[in-house]
Amino acid sequence: MYRVAEDGRVLLEAAQEIHAERHGAQTFLPGTRLSFPEAAKRSGIRSDRQRYYDAIEDLDYEGAVEWDESARYARGTSNTSSPGAV
Repeated sequence: MYRVAEDGRVLLEAAQEIHAERHGAQTFLPGTRLSFPEAAKRSGIRSDRQRYYDAIEDLDYEGAVEWDESARYARGTSNTSSPGAV
């Protein structure tokens, strides 16, 4: 379980770094869209593996991310904010 939480933290930090490089650190506010597949690439976590999905699910469970409505529909979880099992 520790590894999943650590992977989630690494993904979130990488996504924040990517956002800051593109838009500046001041623009990182609640509701900011982040590129987790790109963050995974930067952090060495393959976005086509279960490890990535487990980390994203843990971030959601911990309340560290909130999915946009369009992302919920794309993931097939229109009734909840959870990304669901993939």
